[in-house]
Amino acid sequence: MSLSVEKLRVAVQVRAAHLERAGDADPETLKLYDLLRPVENFIDGHLRRCADEHPTAIWWRRISGLYSTSTQRPLEPLGKLIGEIEHFGRWYAEGNARIPQVVPERFVTAEMKQAFTTEGKRVTFTDEAGHQWQWVMGIERLTTPSALWKYAGLVPGMKREKGQPLPFNGTLKTMAYRTIHFGCILTGNRYADAYRRYKERIATREAANGTEMRGTPRTRWCKQCEKSITAKAAKYCPDCGQPLTQKTEPEGTLYKGHLDAMARRYTSKLWLSHLWLIWRTALGLPVRAPYPVEYLGHTTVVDPWEMCDLPE
Repeated sequence: MSLSVEKLRVAVQVRAAHLERAGDADPETLKLYDLLRPVENFIDGHLRRCADEHPTAIWWRRISGLYSTSTQRPLEPLGKLIGEIEHFGRWYAEGNARIPQVVPERFVTAEMKQAFTTEGKRVTFTDEAGHQWQWVMGIERLTTPSALWKYAGLVPGMKREKGQPLPFNGTLKTMAYRTIHFGCILTGNRYADAYRRYKERIATREAANGTEMRGTPRTRWCKQCEKSITAKAAKYCPDCGQPLTQKTEPEGTLYKGHLDAMARRYTSKLWLSHLWLIWRTALGLPVRAPYPVEYLGHTTVVDPWEMCDLPE
């Protein structure tokens, strides 16, 4: 709901700006904007309060950029991101193998109090047909960090396909991007350092392999018109309306925009894996070692508490 209201407010705001640029104005558009802004602020305020009471807050409050010490408020996307993970919860028929046998040890969230009794037993819902169902929380279903990455659309090869349902949570992916961009990269915390180190490491590796680094071209090719199109964020030809080709890198070349996207994806996955670890640990749920450590023989583990740069 929060992102839907935000999209509507932005659409109204863009329309008002275009009309103003043309020397015109629409009173109904301005009135709608005045109505939408308080609604958006109300939803964002509620999400901030929910995030501030979340068991992971003890961790991300100590990361500069994610929590404002002056206003005592968390970064705006955090509540939406946590909410999307909680939205991953599902009702399962009693006896379903997907219902975890291990229950949380600590009942600290409103969602947990709805899903479990005070004795630690799952709440059972009986439908009209007499079937019994049990609620499994989103963080319970996400039993590994890679499951959370997949849900956020950060697994290689996951992309939008025309005419097909989205195979991941687009809102979660957007909120993860905003968290890393506004809360980390622009503020220069330790996750921003990890982002820069990754870019430097990949750039050094590719240079050693003879790969040429180039700026990402502004143009795309229209097969129908057989010409290059230069337009910001254009996906379709403005003349014939046909889809433009993707910006494909020539062999032996790496676009700087591609490298930046790789670094942002790496940092997003690192931050989400830390959120997953802190969240499940706070609830007393089982955790596991990162996949590269458990299966690929890697030895370097980035401790989420080492990324904190603010005092307790």
